[in-house]
Amino acid sequence: LLAALLALGRVALAREAWYVDVPPAHWAHEYVRVLYEEEVTDGWGPPLYSLTWYFPERPINRAEYTLMMAKAFRLEPDPQPQPFFRDVPPELLLYSRLPALPWIEAARQAGIIKGTPDGLFQPLDPTRRDAAVAILVRALGLGPTAAALPREEADAFLRPFRDAHLVDPSLYKEMALAVKLRIVVGYPDGTLKPGNYLKRSEAAAVLYRSALFVLDASPNPFSPDGDGVEDTTVIRTRTLKNRNVREWHVYIGTLQGQVFYAVGSPGGQPPPAFAWNGRDANGRPLLPGTYYYWGWVADRRGQRFQAVMKPLVLERLSLTGAVRPTEVSPGGALTVLAWTLGGAETVTALWPDGATQPLAPAGRQTGDGNEWTASRRLPADFPEGEHSVRLVARFRNGVRTAAVKFRVTVPFTLQAQVTPNPAYRGWTVTAEALASPGADLVAVAWPWGEETVLQPADARRQAWRGQISVPGDLAPGRYPVAFTARRGQRTVAVTVTLEVRAHPLEEVQFVLTD
Repeated sequence: LLAALLALGRVALAREAWYVDVPPAHWAHEYVRVLYEEEVTDGWGPPLYSLTWYFPERPINRAEYTLMMAKAFRLEPDPQPQPFFRDVPPELLLYSRLPALPWIEAARQAGIIKGTPDGLFQPLDPTRRDAAVAILVRALGLGPTAAALPREEADAFLRPFRDAHLVDPSLYKEMALAVKLRIVVGYPDGTLKPGNYLKRSEAAAVLYRSALFVLDASPNPFSPDGDGVEDTTVIRTRTLKNRNVREWHVYIGTLQGQVFYAVGSPGGQPPPAFAWNGRDANGRPLLPGTYYYWGWVADRRGQRFQAVMKPLVLERLSLTGAVRPTEVSPGGALTVLAWTLGGAETVTALWPDGATQPLAPAGRQTGDGNEWTASRRLPADFPEGEHSVRLVARFRNGVRTAAVKFRVTVPFTLQAQVTPNPAYRGWTVTAEALASPGADLVAVAWPWGEETVLQPADARRQAWRGQISVPGDLAPGRYPVAFTARRGQRTVAVTVTLEVRAHPLEEVQFVLTD
């Protein structure tokens, strides 16, 4: 019991003991204090932590900075870490008590930190300012954005600083993006001082200004064009853990700070996430382009914590299509058409029989999109029924698919005759029909009110035949005989004229003479 109480007391004192070397007069007091309350900082002290030191003016080493970053961005230490860097052994301790390996591995797996080409992390080396900025950029989820930054644009943002050439070449784009997004503003003398070592007080200031309110938008890019695919982006919020947020605001606008859309509340916590549909505050759709989102929260003491500005790409990517004609016979020709918005690089048609066919640009613009086309003749044995062609459009930043339908119809024809024709009353006549293969039924409606179901005369159910006697009392004349054939839901009809005559003996006149 005593051991348990001592352990609990040690945990409580670890959070209650404030750093004796960060008095209220210190310039970084508020930064360190907030991070301390958020359980991000660590210091040195005796076993029961009744007194602790932060050493604010000491350079922060790479392992300590990684630990702060991991805690600030809510990473969980790897419970069973395997050493990746050769110079980070399991026995390496930070602040004489915290194993470094679980936190360093968590940060490495999250893509926040990188090592040297020969597999070293150099955990006890002081942290350069450019390395600290690069790690922060990656922790904010902006690593891919930095990698995609054109070299010319990176040069344009770093050129105003006299010592930009001192930035580590492997960290150049991360530093340029940090300047673009105003994460880094430089010193009054026009320098970045990228090779200077970051102090522990400065590390607290960096995290205070960038990690206590974090916004992430996904998908990014998104495409609010009404096709049901990525029509909205969801902006997720991550804010202070131990402080009561009393007010929050999020803005979407330009890099220069012009606001097109805003959401927030003067009271309460921000929601975990909210959606944006690419429209401004008046409901008008915004043009395609790169926008930026940022915001701030205020705690119960009125302190504001900024969310770093991040880019959000709004695109118009869509794909629609059609097949002409919509109904065709086996062996017939079809043309598939596609219309794309957003500058598709390729469009491909995937046919139901497994054929793959690229579409070619039609050579003209249709509004703000492109038209694509391809033609194909179907195989002669293509099955009857409704089919779909799947269209796949590949854009620089995504893929869109659409399905267009067409129907294959085997022609259904019917030819018929009655023999003999003319026929005499009382004679037997034969009804013969030749239908398209696979007919289900062929029937004959006779003019005297009877109906005959013909019987198939061959295996393909093309030829049909049946017989009937002409009534003996039927008046001579010309009569319609209606043939009807059915296959599935389809029917076809044809009418044959039957001439009925009186029997020749009925026309013989007998004259008796004496």
